[in-house]
Amino acid sequence: MRKLALLVAKRAAIRVEADYSTEGRSTKWYLQWDNGPSKALMLRHAKAAAKAVDGLDVAEVGFRRYCSERHVVAAWLLRSPDLDTGHARILWASETYVDKISFPDDLADDDPLWELVDYAFDLCGGPSTSADTVLTHVARIKLRGLRMEHWLDQIDSADPATASQHLGPLLSAAGLSERTRENLRSVTADIMHDLSGNGPRQADPRVRVLAAEAARAALTQPLDDEQRRLAIESVAAGTALYKLSRWIGKSDSTLLKRWNTAEFNEDLAPVAWVRQHHTKWAQAFLAAIAELEANHDLVRHNRDIRQMVNMAKAVLGREDANWQSFLGSPETARTLIAAAELDLAEQQRDRKKYRLVDETDDSGLQMGPALQRLAELLAEYDAARPPQRRGGAHPRQSPQPRGDEQGQDNDCPQSCATDER
Repeated sequence: MRKLALLVAKRAAIRVEADYSTEGRSTKWYLQWDNGPSKALMLRHAKAAAKAVDGLDVAEVGFRRYCSERHVVAAWLLRSPDLDTGHARILWASETYVDKISFPDDLADDDPLWELVDYAFDLCGGPSTSADTVLTHVARIKLRGLRMEHWLDQIDSADPATASQHLGPLLSAAGLSERTRENLRSVTADIMHDLSGNGPRQADPRVRVLAAEAARAALTQPLDDEQRRLAIESVAAGTALYKLSRWIGKSDSTLLKRWNTAEFNEDLAPVAWVRQHHTKWAQAFLAAIAELEANHDLVRHNRDIRQMVNMAKAVLGREDANWQSFLGSPETARTLIAAAELDLAEQQRDRKKYRLVDETDDSGLQMGPALQRLAELLAEYDAARPPQRRGGAHPRQSPQPRGDEQGQDNDCPQSCATDER
């Protein structure tokens, strides 16, 4: 058996040991190894090597393979575990996958997946973490979620070649679930139907091809709008647009050219203002709400206004709220200020209507200080200007501020967005 082990080790290019165990009155020999080829492949090696060992029946030889926790996770990730599964299913699938995979034939030692494996262990506590714990975490966030986390954590430090290697799987649409694909097909069919009309020749291939061409814009425009909205928030938070373009695998100028600069700046200005002043804004808004609830009947008796106030308090009062959650609050503030002004106007009319003839006209009704402060901040929001340089200079350029901009306060941190080239 030890001769067979040496011959198999030579063929498989790994360390193989012969061992035995007693089963009743009989003794069974095993070939055992760590990681390496699958049992099926080692059996083929054993059958070929057994020809050089007289009197050996390979059918009586057992095979034991010991896989490290790291290799178990690698086998799971290689099989793309993007499916909803329970704990028992995870364990069963991991054993099934690792039994069928040969290392390094199916997963080379230099495969980038190993970096993802090590990253998954780091997320779950380090190299000594059990495969069970890592697989449970990966099954929860899905393989694409793990890749996203890995991409985000190395986005600034990886060299371009490595970054591109990690970005490729994230740009693939292969991760769409069948349910999502079916929904997409259904939406596409509805768009095609609407664009084709109900004419007698709506099924004419020429009509369908024309409708499909028009459907392209209907499908891509919502995505473009969403990407633009997210880009504006990223720019306001300090990510240069050229850098954002680079991060998604495009040239530095791709996103700069994708959207009209003037329109982008116009939409960026109020978002950048909220980003810079969100703490002060939330405090002023909450104070104004308290003043409204105490002094204005319209707020107490109008259910729509009361619901708006409660929703605003729920958002503004959260300690863990991020600045993006405040982006819709200026329009809410505008509505509440208008409601307060209407309430004051009605009170003013009532005073004029019921005051005595010889009574002095005391028309001193006005918004309280908290509401006035909120109105002042809302005016600042409306008058906000985009950052003078949307994110500072590009790495290949030096900032050259205009003469009329020197010494002025910026509406956003210098790192806010992207260089205008």
